[in-house]
Amino acid sequence: SILRKTKTLDVMMLLSAFVLLLAFITTASSTCDQLHIGHLPNLAHGLSGELYVEDEVTLTIEEFYYDGYGPDAYLYFYEVGDETDRTGGGIFIDIAEGMSKFAYGVSYSDNVLTFTMPTGYDVYDIGHFTIWCKAARQFFTSIEFPANLQLNCDSATTPTLTEATTMSDTAGTTAESTTAESTTAGTTAE
Repeated sequence: SILRKTKTLDVMMLLSAFVLLLAFITTASSTCDQLHIGHLPNLAHGLSGELYVEDEVTLTIEEFYYDGYGPDAYLYFYEVGDETDRTGGGIFIDIAEGMSKFAYGVSYSDNVLTFTMPTGYDVYDIGHFTIWCKAARQFFTSIEFPANLQLNCDSATTPTLTEATTMSDTAGTTAESTTAESTTAGTTAE
């Protein structure tokens, strides 16, 4: 009876140590310096913000502003090498879990939005990041990702990046503004 309790205690201690080690490895391997991609140009609806890469699958927009009146606004990205005219298509990025588009009438004022790449993709797959209104067939913002994207993971130095290119107008459409929502909820526009 005492021997059985000792073996059970040893197994539990080993299992606990393994779980702690696994948690440490997972946390340590996913630490990256925040990388500034660029300013999101306001093409409509007062949209603006600063786009950052947090790690291989996480993007953040800081200082996010949007009036909330884009009727059918989505976050998209186009893959590296995709040479389409960017007037639709692309790959959706969920704004928040279970939410694929911006809610109409929800405005944002100096919010922080954090979102995760779709399963099977990482930030190295992004050639172009955009917010697109399907109903109006207009860009609300658009920025090209640098071809030499390099994250600095597991170190304390600041990453460098060559200048990212923004699009001011595409395919002859007037753009409108929209963006993503996530960690900070927007406020209802009046």
